[in-house]
Amino acid sequence: MRVGVNALFLLPGEVGGSEVYLNELLPAVTRVSASLDIVVFTNRENHACYEGYERVPLHVAAASRPKRILFEQTSLPRAARRAGVDLLFSAGYTAPLYCALPRATTIFDAQFRAFPRELSLAQRLAYNVLVGGSARTADRVLTLSQFSARELHTRLGIPLKAIAVTPPGLPSLPEP
Repeated sequence: MRVGVNALFLLPGEVGGSEVYLNELLPAVTRVSASLDIVVFTNRENHACYEGYERVPLHVAAASRPKRILFEQTSLPRAARRAGVDLLFSAGYTAPLYCALPRATTIFDAQFRAFPRELSLAQRLAYNVLVGGSARTADRVLTLSQFSARELHTRLGIPLKAIAVTPPGLPSLPEP
């Protein structure tokens, strides 16, 4: 199976936990399943980060979040098809909302829904469209805890059967 990894969100040294998650996940998955062929879609800032994997550089600067999101929504699905991937995995909350490929998306939490007053109106709208839409259009949503799974189900309406709890460093737990 050829898996495309959407790393367009990743700014080395700046995105925190989701960066650690992706950078630890790729070698772990490779060790567990050598039959996977991983293709990493990179941005201008992180192209050098994924030695040992096939890299497809997409010429977008992730430091400009609006440009990166627009690029992710429009150009990434085409790039994934051209690269011949069978599944597109997005590790940083957002994914292309319209894509003919099967998709898995990691959404760590529903904080934007739990604490909406901490965000501006524009941020709330963007998160609701992009994160909520990514969750609803993914074939599978990955999250790190049962609590987050329940939050994604309750706050975003994601069916529990579409959510996989995959704690870091542990085997998959039974679905909630």
